[in-house]
Amino acid sequence: QQWCEILAEVNWQLCHPLKQLETLYQNAMMSQHGQMHTASPSPQQMHQYAVRLLVTLVKKCFVLEREPPQVLKTANRFSATVRMLVGNKLNFHMSPPEVVVSIINEQQARQVHGEPEKRCDASMNSGELLNYKKTMELQPSTGVLACTFNSMQLKKIKRSPERRGNESVMEEKFTLLFQTQVNIGGEINVNIKVMSLPVVVIVHGNQQPQAEFTIFWDNSFAEPNRNPFQTPDLVDWPKLAEALKAFFASTTGRGLTPGNLNYLAHKLIPSLGHDEDPSNYKVGRQAVGKDTLKGVMFTFWSWFYQARELVVTCFKKEWEAGLIEGFIDKNEAHTKLAQCVPGTFLMRFSDSGIGGISIAYTRNVDTIVGSEVYSVQPWTKNDLQHVRPFSARIRDLEELLYLYPCVLKNEAFAKFYPQPIDESADPAKYVGCTVVVSLHPPGSSRTNTEASMSLPPSSLMIRPDSIGQPSPMPQYGLHNQPSPLQPFGNEHEEFPQPPGAQGLFNSTFDGRSLYH
Repeated sequence: QQWCEILAEVNWQLCHPLKQLETLYQNAMMSQHGQMHTASPSPQQMHQYAVRLLVTLVKKCFVLEREPPQVLKTANRFSATVRMLVGNKLNFHMSPPEVVVSIINEQQARQVHGEPEKRCDASMNSGELLNYKKTMELQPSTGVLACTFNSMQLKKIKRSPERRGNESVMEEKFTLLFQTQVNIGGEINVNIKVMSLPVVVIVHGNQQPQAEFTIFWDNSFAEPNRNPFQTPDLVDWPKLAEALKAFFASTTGRGLTPGNLNYLAHKLIPSLGHDEDPSNYKVGRQAVGKDTLKGVMFTFWSWFYQARELVVTCFKKEWEAGLIEGFIDKNEAHTKLAQCVPGTFLMRFSDSGIGGISIAYTRNVDTIVGSEVYSVQPWTKNDLQHVRPFSARIRDLEELLYLYPCVLKNEAFAKFYPQPIDESADPAKYVGCTVVVSLHPPGSSRTNTEASMSLPPSSLMIRPDSIGQPSPMPQYGLHNQPSPLQPFGNEHEEFPQPPGAQGLFNSTFDGRSLYH
């Protein structure tokens, strides 16, 4: 702003003497009956040029200090801030300008771009905004001339009938147009306007991922001074790799490794050889955002976006610490782990579904076969948010000993383990219990109760906890292990089964069984 204020002051001070010189020159020409030698450029031309410079500066100084969100949901409130960078140097605050906002579609944005001098009337509008007018105010202490729209709201949107081919509503781009008028020196009225970055309008939350893809592609690959809102359909892989890396890091706090990016390249470029460099390949927008991946029914973007959401909501701190490999091929993960000692593990995003993370780990089978690599059924956002947190699950699994390549599990994850709940030792209260995770790989011994209930390879158990501390007692509940509680009845008493349960459970139960 200081630079703009200095330029505005210099230009304004230059306009005054040039205006006086123009007047003197015209008077001299009249007194000499037009016989004076004509100056080139004339004082009039110099004055007009100085005015054009000042007007251009004023237009360029009208900026969006804070952009509106680029994915707008109807009926949701949002905010934006516009600012005049010349501050108080041209006395605009003496007659504060009113800023008016409208939303326009891509075709209308091209008209505005092609006719920058023209003020847009009310007919150029593609939606209905609430709280779309605001008067600019000067902050005396800082010299900032700005206005903030704190509670704008898009009530409804008018879709363009000219969408291309199979283009969905999540690919249609709009922009918010901010307009006002200022007066320079009581002589020059200037219409000024500025457009926001492209926005996509949605009406439901499930449209968010695809709308985010439209914005991602536009923000990443738009050319300077383009005709709104043109973007290339094909981009070089190195550019796309950098864009994906920045997108992932923007919310997770850590970007992607070269190994991660190489894995993503093989997903997007099926013809890419195992050891081939992807730098010479181009990738299309269609392949990233619309085409389904081989062998599954979802797109690359859906899978990549939901992986990022899983990190942000469930294990962001662990991701920032570099504990999670994430994007790695399943076969490559197994190959790496096959060379490690039993109990070594790493975590990768599932290929077969979206929004899931799986653990690959080595397990010692027997003295003949040696160790084998297993993959745990993927955990989803629902599992990690509503059942058992991520690091708590890692702590539960006693089979996991070393984070790949050879870091002790507790050394890597201890600071992320959830703290025990501190409860007062009130005998009138119930005994606390905790849900824990266990593994059941093929060939492992399982109790009759577990087998009859067909528990998955990774299942949940319940154990009582001592007050305020994790319990050292053995797990029980779905396992016929000795219980610290007094059993009901005799040790081998026959328990009645609930109606409809015949065949589901064994007919005779230990007193420390599931019903206990």
